[in-house]
Amino acid sequence: MNLRAAVTSVFGFILFAMASGLISANVRKLADKHGWDNFLVRWAEKLCWERLRGLWWLWAIFGLSAGVALVLWLFPLLLSPPTIVAGPEVGAPPKTELRFQFYGGARIPTAINTENIYYWYAQFSPSIGMKFTDKAGNEIIPPGGSPQYEPTWNIFVVLKEPAAFKQIIATFSNPELLGPTEIIGQTNRSFIFHSMKGIPAGELVISGQP
Repeated sequence: MNLRAAVTSVFGFILFAMASGLISANVRKLADKHGWDNFLVRWAEKLCWERLRGLWWLWAIFGLSAGVALVLWLFPLLLSPPTIVAGPEVGAPPKTELRFQFYGGARIPTAINTENIYYWYAQFSPSIGMKFTDKAGNEIIPPGGSPQYEPTWNIFVVLKEPAAFKQIIATFSNPELLGPTEIIGQTNRSFIFHSMKGIPAGELVISGQP
């Protein structure tokens, strides 16, 4: 039996004895009031109180044991208080991170790590160019050149838990090869990552900053 169980047992006995005393006293009051004097009344009174009242030495032993056990129980706590481990700050947004391995071209990336991510979807848009010709089929080149649009990526993200971020940051393993990017359509449960150029092979990390 450990120390906690011993203390519980001692105090449990004391509470039982006190309850027995109250019960026997009430039984005697009711018996005197209604003129009851039968076997059950006498048995309850003797069982619950008279026997315990006569064992004063047993009460002394239990009282001393309870005091010693309580001191031994509290002494380690006084010497070394329990370490309080700080939990996450109340109201702080959950950690949110989406880590991808890109392979270059139009191949869909592989998710390496998804924290607080319920659903994501990556969409590749190929390059687009415009060419102007006259009625004879001859190409017309505007002064600024024909419009050309490079490949782009859109990554749609839905979060598991709502999170209000100050900023969502995207980093790439080869930052000099990554074109302009932006976060659009941001809410506390979703956002869209948009790359204005193709993404080469490398690791892309999108994370929310509290």
